[in-house]
Amino acid sequence: MKYRARWTRGLAGVTAASAVLWTSAAGAQGWEDAPGGESTAADTSGDAVSATAGEPSSAPPPADAAQADAPKKSTPAIDVTTPEPEAPVARSYHVHDGFYLRINLGVGGQAVTYNDDITASGGSVALDLLVGGSPNRGLAIGGGLLADYSPNLDLEGTTADLQANVETGMVGVFIDGFPDPKGGFHLGGLLGLANISTDVKGADDVRNDSGFGGAVWVGYDAWVGDEWSLGGLLRFSAALGRSTKNDQDLDAQSRALTLMFTALYH
Repeated sequence: MKYRARWTRGLAGVTAASAVLWTSAAGAQGWEDAPGGESTAADTSGDAVSATAGEPSSAPPPADAAQADAPKKSTPAIDVTTPEPEAPVARSYHVHDGFYLRINLGVGGQAVTYNDDITASGGSVALDLLVGGSPNRGLAIGGGLLADYSPNLDLEGTTADLQANVETGMVGVFIDGFPDPKGGFHLGGLLGLANISTDVKGADDVRNDSGFGGAVWVGYDAWVGDEWSLGGLLRFSAALGRSTKNDQDLDAQSRALTLMFTALYH
């Protein structure tokens, strides 16, 4: 009896120790049920507590709590503001710049020489049209048309008493400059193609001598408006032309000096 009681107590102790070891192993492997049907899984419904008494669990907080504690990122707003428009650039007052338009009308004298031995000279009227722009203040460039007309000129050096109407026209590129962009004094010139047309009275045809020509001028314009000015100028022009008749080359030279009234928008 004595030995049976000892053996029974020893068997009970071994059984208890085995149960403890089994329970510990089941908890380490995450088994839900240990021997005997007892659940060893950690209760996740409450706050986790560490095996060491008094120490809080190091398990991460729930996902909802982590997202709630994370700083909220603000969505950048779209900038829909626009800068204020710049003030319009106003045309300069009484300054020679921008668009250029000049119209000249005048009277003067013209002399023409044909084939180095026939001459004609007399009074003339002239009309000019110049259109362009200003790359810089006080300077204008563009295209121009110049015309001088002399009626009823006596042709000297011929055996017959002949008269002719002579017209000299030029088209080309001009430049006109104002030393003071706000002042009226200016000087300029034109270079281009020229034609000397001679209509001899009683002749069957009109002689046209084509070539090159040019002109220079100097003048003064007085302001009469924001962009308009009126004045006068003195212009000298010259042209050289050539024609062919009966297989013979004919030459003509024209010179004109004209005092002109001018209207300018610039």
